[in-house]
Amino acid sequence: MTLKTKFSPNAFDEIIKTAAEVTKLFTKNGFQLYFVGGIVRDLLLGIRSDIQDLDCTTDALPEEIKGIVQEIADAVWLQGERFGTIGMRLGDVNFEITTHRAEAYVDDSRNPIVQFSNDLTNDLMRRDFTVNAIAVDARTAELYDPYNGIKDLEEKILQTPMDPKESFNDDPLRILRAARFISNYKLTPTLNLVEAAQKVSKRIDIVSVERVRDEIFRLLSAKDPGLGFEFLFKSKVISYVLPELSSLGDHERKELISQVVAVDPNPLLRLAVFKEKIPESRLRTLRFSTKEIEYVEKIKKALLVLEQKYESKWSDQELRKLAFDFNDVLDPVMGLWAKISPDDSALINGITRLQEKGELNSFEPFFDGLKIMEELGIEPGPDVGLITDWLVQLQIQEGLLSEKEVKQKLHNWWNSRTT
Repeated sequence: MTLKTKFSPNAFDEIIKTAAEVTKLFTKNGFQLYFVGGIVRDLLLGIRSDIQDLDCTTDALPEEIKGIVQEIADAVWLQGERFGTIGMRLGDVNFEITTHRAEAYVDDSRNPIVQFSNDLTNDLMRRDFTVNAIAVDARTAELYDPYNGIKDLEEKILQTPMDPKESFNDDPLRILRAARFISNYKLTPTLNLVEAAQKVSKRIDIVSVERVRDEIFRLLSAKDPGLGFEFLFKSKVISYVLPELSSLGDHERKELISQVVAVDPNPLLRLAVFKEKIPESRLRTLRFSTKEIEYVEKIKKALLVLEQKYESKWSDQELRKLAFDFNDVLDPVMGLWAKISPDDSALINGITRLQEKGELNSFEPFFDGLKIMEELGIEPGPDVGLITDWLVQLQIQEGLLSEKEVKQKLHNWWNSRTT
């Protein structure tokens, strides 16, 4: 296998120019600097990648990296120093520069053991997949591809640089990352990779729930997460990250995933599509924020209401009540419903018609407290709140009314209560 390969060096001209000042300093101090990670993969694929964040690897040790970058950096951060990573900002560009390394988890540990190295090939071998185990010399644009990542990109294959069981055993989160790459790049996992994931899937328990949650979030952000979810079911890791889904039959699973795929790639909206299949308790276990959970649960509740009246006739009053109950999520709910139940045109058209008439724009009461007291000649007190609620219900029942009509109905109702 050839270690060095030439491949469209022009693809990397922009990042080489961006990093030129940093590269020059590393070369001056006798060290190599290489671009690695997603930017290399994406530029090879012809995808415009964000050059405001560059991942690099080097044979310099963390203390040496620190000394070099402090000469020119606008800011330096050291949170990742114990893992070999020094962060810096130069102008508008952030760099993460990491010493060549090898790392592994020990049994039942959530923290990797880090060993530094001066060998680029060993550093690339520890990376998750061959398509990410490609480096570009920041000085010459020469490609280092010892594990045939370029070939795998061309053939759309997902495999690991080392034995997949060893790779997943070292970092079980890679199984979830495999699902994301399968979805994002339409890659086909090798049989060895699938079998290794099945054998190692239980070790996902040693990974922090925050990292698991973030990977689920990223998978749900993919344009088409379907293939990734199928991999999670096939690898059985679904039993450890979203166990409520593991009991789904083939037909129910495929139908549910097709609905998730049909929805715009908003992770929280897609979580809501699972409805009770992913309960609130699971979101709490995965440590989603309270705000995120409340948003998902409200959309779930709205979907349940819509399902109960699926293809039924909706009165205008019922449509206004729906809009009132779910006002802050109405637009995403209706967008979602149009994707998963496009044949329910009566509901969708009814909501659109009332929105165009302005009946769903706001459910603020017709009169505020001062106007109510002035109109009815009453003093401040609980009656004002009672009347305010009644005015909101009036709007739900009858829609837009003129000020004259509201005053008349208000006086009639109030007089009926006080006589």
